[in-house]
Amino acid sequence: MKRWAWFESALLANCLVFAAAAKAAPEIIQVTSGPLWHRLEFEILNVPAAANPFDPDSIRLDVAFTLPSGRIVTVPAFWYQGYQRQLLSSGYESLTPSGSAQWRARFAPPEAGTYSLVLTIRTNGQPSGSPVTAGFTVQGGAPPPGIGYVGVAAGKEYLQTSDGRALRLVGHDVCWFDAGGTYDYDTWFAAMAAAGENYARIWMCPWAFGIEVTPTSLTNYALRPAWQLDYVFQLAEQRGIRLQLCLDYHGMFVSQPGYDWPQNPYNVTNGGPCLNPNAFFTNATAKALYQKRLRYLIGRYGYSPNLAAWQLLNEIDNVYASAGLNSSDVAAWHSVMGAWLHTNDPFGHLVTTSLTSGSIRPEIWTIPTMDIATYHSYADGDSYGTTGPAVRLSVVAQSMLQSYGKPVLIDEFGTSSLGWNQTGDPYLRGFRQGVWGGALGGSVGTAMSWYWENIQSDDVYPVYTALGAILTWTDWGQGVWPNVSFRT
Repeated sequence: MKRWAWFESALLANCLVFAAAAKAAPEIIQVTSGPLWHRLEFEILNVPAAANPFDPDSIRLDVAFTLPSGRIVTVPAFWYQGYQRQLLSSGYESLTPSGSAQWRARFAPPEAGTYSLVLTIRTNGQPSGSPVTAGFTVQGGAPPPGIGYVGVAAGKEYLQTSDGRALRLVGHDVCWFDAGGTYDYDTWFAAMAAAGENYARIWMCPWAFGIEVTPTSLTNYALRPAWQLDYVFQLAEQRGIRLQLCLDYHGMFVSQPGYDWPQNPYNVTNGGPCLNPNAFFTNATAKALYQKRLRYLIGRYGYSPNLAAWQLLNEIDNVYASAGLNSSDVAAWHSVMGAWLHTNDPFGHLVTTSLTSGSIRPEIWTIPTMDIATYHSYADGDSYGTTGPAVRLSVVAQSMLQSYGKPVLIDEFGTSSLGWNQTGDPYLRGFRQGVWGGALGGSVGTAMSWYWENIQSDDVYPVYTALGAILTWTDWGQGVWPNVSFRT
């Protein structure tokens, strides 16, 4: 009898082991659905534990989507934490974690029909378990015109969408939020969309959206600002606004008071690999770590057709002297990272960077993997003299287009870098010249004003409404548009 009881106990123990093993098998669960080109989200459960879910050398999850046409698109999964937001009576946004952290994958289906997907997991560089399969179906129906990822048109002068339609950008910078956090973008994007704007520029910086900007964040990305950026992307998709995502700002490399090299996680004093700021651009370990962040960003935001372009840096030449940077090293770094993105971004987003007002650097813009040449224009750093912004911007855009053979975007503009109305322009004639001069003078859209808070507070949106109302009567945005050369 005792022997039989022992046998039963052993059998039960084995059954429990097998049940636990079955329960622990990785699983893919679709948590959102939608039509063509809309975000689909998948939870990935029962993933093996790892020392660092942000480090693909520790654990790497890839999901291969097989489209109805047979094409395979492989995307990285990413570590995710949800949040609930609340606007406090003080006007500040409060975020509270919602649920537990978990693995997610995102995809925007470009074809109707039945999809299959295969999840592979690697831990410490080795395969972990067997591939996991799943599937889903996307209903047909004609998507709206102008949908899909942004590319460069055949003439290398303008942008277009996946369906071949011309995309002319109308918008301005909205690089970071104020106290209201994501609620600020509820206000801004609603007003922009109502005025016919379709473009905005966002910064990932220490005070907004930055996920790797503090001493402890090297391959330990901040999930709160990542969720805020999720929200902004989803809102942009709802409002029809394309985003240029700037991944780093120049102050991260400067040691002066008020700047952030002392806080930069790549700094050796914070456990990073870089003895000085220039090492960020030359050190092999730093490059590999940065590419891990790029992989995370591709997995989390790359799905979105509203991501117009990755912008690697903001005005890095602004700190060449103060940070001790070597321009040749910076250019070589851009070449490496641009090539890495073009190889590893399965969605094929465009890549660019940005430079200071009046700075045109051939060593950057001749790099083949820089798809868009950008320009920052402020009167006090890019003298307009008696010509006015429209003349200057048309000359710059057409000159850069001829020199580099790629689209040109004026992605920061102001009649002064000191503030919204520091040049005695109460009727905003200079601002209007920037908007119209960019649109008609040879760039891919309006010159993008830097002063988003003033555009909101002064309700300058009718300028954009008027531009759209007039230009929709023309072929602007379609076919070959003859550039306007403005006269004084």
